[in-house]
Amino acid sequence: MKKFIRVTIYILISIIFVLIVSVFILNKYLNTSIIDKIKTHIFESTNHEYVLTVDDLNVNLFSQSVKFTNIIIEPLQKEKSTKKHFVFKAETLKINDLSLFNYFKDRKIDISNIEFFKPEIIVYLDSGNGKKTDMEFNYKKNESIVKSVLISHISIKNLKISIFKNSFDVVPIFNSNSNYLNFEKINFNLEKIKICEIVKYDKFEFSVDNFQCNIGNDSLYSFKTKRLYIDYNNSTMILDSIKVIPNYSKNDFAKKAGRQISRVEIALSKLKISNIDYKLMLDKKMMSIHKIELIDCNLDVYRDNRLPLAKIIRPSIQAMLKSVPFLISIDTIEMKNSKITFEAIHPHSILTGKISVNNFEVTVTGVQNDSCLFSENQSVVALASGYILNTGKFNLMYNFPLKFTKEHFSCSGSLTSMNLSTFNSIIRPVKNLQFRSGVIDYINFSFNAEDKHASGIMKFKYHDLKIDVLNNVNNKIGLNQKLKSMLANKFKLYESNPGSDGKIRISEINMNHNPYRFFLNYSMQSITSGIESTILKVKTKHK
Repeated sequence: MKKFIRVTIYILISIIFVLIVSVFILNKYLNTSIIDKIKTHIFESTNHEYVLTVDDLNVNLFSQSVKFTNIIIEPLQKEKSTKKHFVFKAETLKINDLSLFNYFKDRKIDISNIEFFKPEIIVYLDSGNGKKTDMEFNYKKNESIVKSVLISHISIKNLKISIFKNSFDVVPIFNSNSNYLNFEKINFNLEKIKICEIVKYDKFEFSVDNFQCNIGNDSLYSFKTKRLYIDYNNSTMILDSIKVIPNYSKNDFAKKAGRQISRVEIALSKLKISNIDYKLMLDKKMMSIHKIELIDCNLDVYRDNRLPLAKIIRPSIQAMLKSVPFLISIDTIEMKNSKITFEAIHPHSILTGKISVNNFEVTVTGVQNDSCLFSENQSVVALASGYILNTGKFNLMYNFPLKFTKEHFSCSGSLTSMNLSTFNSIIRPVKNLQFRSGVIDYINFSFNAEDKHASGIMKFKYHDLKIDVLNNVNNKIGLNQKLKSMLANKFKLYESNPGSDGKIRISEINMNHNPYRFFLNYSMQSITSGIESTILKVKTKHK
């Protein structure tokens, strides 16, 4: 009996030893075989342009896991590449609970978990020689070594993304570090062709921390945000601490652009997009959003009007919507608790005019560009309110009928009581005058703006209006300016509305459209025409 037990133990030990040796040999074989197959597949599927290098591959049959160390996918001739190309690197890639049985049975792979650690993606958008070419891939469906891949969970940690204009640039136009991505239940069906049909997933989370990029081909602006978070299941997207920063000073910005242009600096506490239909976006190439919220937004706008105005026809709101290359539908856009500061230099002045709007709020509804859904009364509607320098409250309503493409909108609004001297900071450099006294009781107006002309009416009630004419060089008041001020107050201006007869004058709004400026300038010029026609005894013609 003892001899039998001893022999049995020897046999078991021998079997275990043989199994261990076999697994070791098989692991070595699989390591070499798998790497070679992957290298060949990448090389062939990229038209012999990309190669894979791996420092180490460890296949563990007992735990059914695979670990790659120091992965690099890059062009075979990186320095000589004449196309758009990318480089992918990762310190480690772990594949856990890999089901080999399904693979050998029907070329399907089931994976419990995939972990990327310190991956890096570098993209070069141009070859650097002025030729724009695309990255080409040659996926051969019939020769695929895998039919489908089902992954329960993917975790990507410390992802770094860099995008360069071309191979010769050393400073990226987009750079992002310490990002993470989290996916659950991803299904790759490699027997299908369209990318929207290849990938299916139950849960998708994406987060980017502390990234920045340059905006536009001329790189006039940089975009920064502390965090971008996308949640597929809850259909949300959140951006925290957004900044749009001009890359040039106020003096150099317009010179760099080569034309008269507004320099805008934006600081936004949070941007939240709710109820995004991601599936519709992937399947139908249509963006459907319930609500976009912009919270605590500060806009600083500076414009140097001394430079020539470029003869570029500015598109209407409707034209910009219709030019979007995909269908878009946004129920509501809201801006809350915001502040706008506007500065401008007049062509014949050395001084800067400045005005600000506090507690600014905007609600926009009906944003969409599907012409099949346009009706006679379909419009984009914008409601805005705020306080001019924390004093008078204004309300505005815009209506942009979507059936038009050229400039066409209606506007109505009101302003509550405030001192006219509040506007001196913006009017001094522009008109070379200031309000010595005067109080706005209220303003109500409405007008229709079309491609050539805007017209409407204004009721502007005010009292005790007096102005001072200023020296056009230093904005001082000399003897000559005092004389001009006396004559202007006596013969050119109405001191109040209503006048001595007690009747309120209803003034006309008339303004020709400058096609080289956007609708906001068109609106402000139209409102100004109504104010001038109320206070001036001698009417002026507006071009």
